[in-house]
Amino acid sequence: MADIGSVMFEITATSDVEHVATRSAEALDALATSSGVADAALATATGAARSAASQINTLSHAAHLAHAGAGVLGNALAGNLTLALAGLDLGVIKPDTTLHCPGYYRVGRDIRYCWRRGGHGDVNVVQAIAQSCNVFFYQVGLQVGVDEIERYARMFGFGELTGLELDSEKSGLLPTRRWKEKVIKERWYDGETLHLAIGQGFLTVTPIQLVTYVNAIANRGV
Repeated sequence: MADIGSVMFEITATSDVEHVATRSAEALDALATSSGVADAALATATGAARSAASQINTLSHAAHLAHAGAGVLGNALAGNLTLALAGLDLGVIKPDTTLHCPGYYRVGRDIRYCWRRGGHGDVNVVQAIAQSCNVFFYQVGLQVGVDEIERYARMFGFGELTGLELDSEKSGLLPTRRWKEKVIKERWYDGETLHLAIGQGFLTVTPIQLVTYVNAIANRGV
């Protein structure tokens, strides 16, 4: 593996979120150019880190830095990588597990499509992340289940305040079985797990949550 220690850094309680966002992208750039399967799987996070950095930079220049914690967005990265890590950790999948993507996935009478209508064919987790294969994550998501997805997402701080000194910071929304029953008065459906698996549906995250998330990955959880 390439020497990436010089650009790795640990998230600390700092209000300099613009610097944190930029260095996140630098760290992931280094990982993307390193060798090894694990680093290849992380390469897709680089664009998301730069997107988050761009949003924060724009807000900073507009003298609204606090909105880095207040603005919310849906994000496929939050769904895909969290689910991949959960699936691997729980043994639902292995690095060499391949799942077939014909371009769609059927759950009962419901059909969900991959963004590539012709499908991705047989893909493993690294290929699924790199190609953003919806069908791969649909299958893993149903096997992992909404409750375990919630548990792993909370480990990365989704649905929680970051603790950084940002005015009006929001926690975003991590939809769960209990949340839906309480707020919407309906039970959780498998179709909603499919949405969550690819970072869609009710899920919202803030730019600063995304920055801290990719930093945790880049630092191997440090």
